[in-house]
Amino acid sequence: DGQLVVNAEKTDKIQLVLGGVQLNSAASAPVFIKQADKVFITAAQGTENTLSNGGSFVNTDDTNIDAVIFSKEDLTLNGEGNLTVTAPAGHGVVSKDDLVITGGNYTVSSAGHGLSGKDSVCIDGGSFTLIAGKDGIHAENDEDATSGIGYISSGTFQITSEGDGISAAAKLEWKIKQLPKILQLPVAPQILRIQGNMPLLQKLQGSFCLILRLPLQKCQQPGGTKRAAAGHSLQGKLPGTL
Repeated sequence: DGQLVVNAEKTDKIQLVLGGVQLNSAASAPVFIKQADKVFITAAQGTENTLSNGGSFVNTDDTNIDAVIFSKEDLTLNGEGNLTVTAPAGHGVVSKDDLVITGGNYTVSSAGHGLSGKDSVCIDGGSFTLIAGKDGIHAENDEDATSGIGYISSGTFQITSEGDGISAAAKLEWKIKQLPKILQLPVAPQILRIQGNMPLLQKLQGSFCLILRLPLQKCQQPGGTKRAAAGHSLQGKLPGTL
């Protein structure tokens, strides 16, 4: 049981290299980034790393820590190793600034959001298996309506969530030409919920597969409307509208 705290100068850039780490915090975040300019967490190639919380969060100061990896600063996750994050309470990974991911293999199981960035969540590479009690990927800033941006340019995703698979309060930019290969959601029409005006699905191409836990009312596609019952898969091609 323990905690790694980063508390550096506001101008410092810090890199943490995980080379086979197993760290659990019974009542807080095993990794807490309190102050720095930017922090990079790198999973070294060929390593298995595990970070977890014991099921509760007890705050010792004015910071409301509620994630296994909790950062008050810009946070980048990268590397070529594996990182497993388990959060029986709270969220998996939270940045109160920008959350950037440029590589690595991630398995996140959380009671709350899987990956969350206050100003933005930007993903340019990596493999993601996310099981979330709220949103799989979440970007939202209650204090600034122009923030809360999601940007995804590459990566592979398998998302199981009780909320939205991917939610961006301001806008979501999806540069990948295909949807995630598999999305498992309780309500299929909420796969990608965008509160802004970013046209998204019209720009996508390729194939998709949805595994449904509740009936899908309709899926408008070229060639007509499809329906599927819970427990069945719906496959099709884009462009189209979910």
